[in-house]
Amino acid sequence: MGGAGDPRRDVPRYGGVPGDTGQSSWTWAGCAAALVVACAVGSAYVDGDGGHFTRRAWIVSFLLAVVTFGIGLALRRRRIPRLLTFLGTISYSVYLVHPLLLAVSDGTIGRRPHDDLALEVAFYAMLLPVCVLTYYCVEAPAQKWGRRFTRRQVRERPVSGVTSERVDSAASG
Repeated sequence: MGGAGDPRRDVPRYGGVPGDTGQSSWTWAGCAAALVVACAVGSAYVDGDGGHFTRRAWIVSFLLAVVTFGIGLALRRRRIPRLLTFLGTISYSVYLVHPLLLAVSDGTIGRRPHDDLALEVAFYAMLLPVCVLTYYCVEAPAQKWGRRFTRRQVRERPVSGVTSERVDSAASG
């Protein structure tokens, strides 16, 4: 695999960590990550449009996300519990649905001045099943359609200098 005549040789590989794939060193990847964190936190602190509490909440949320990704990176070669894998699977649906559910909640019961544990539990009890439903009824079928569509596009458009038979055999096996 990957010989001079192989059409897969020049296809970029996605999904790897820069330090793992040889795209860059761990030092450069770490410096880039530190620069992104510094710029994001600095801009939120200096140019944030909310009050001090809003800026602080955004910064803490962002830093917790960075720590979460760091933990995921450190544990990437270990087994992950099924529940966490499932939450990762529906996370995009959570990202899309939670603002809608918050808007409905604000419009129906209003916004409370302080957090209420019972309302938070009720929020997640509503959010997670809706996200499972949107994942299985919208997101997964759209991904399946996208994969079929791109496979069809690859078969119809041969790589320059490579015959279509070689592209078909490379795509299928």
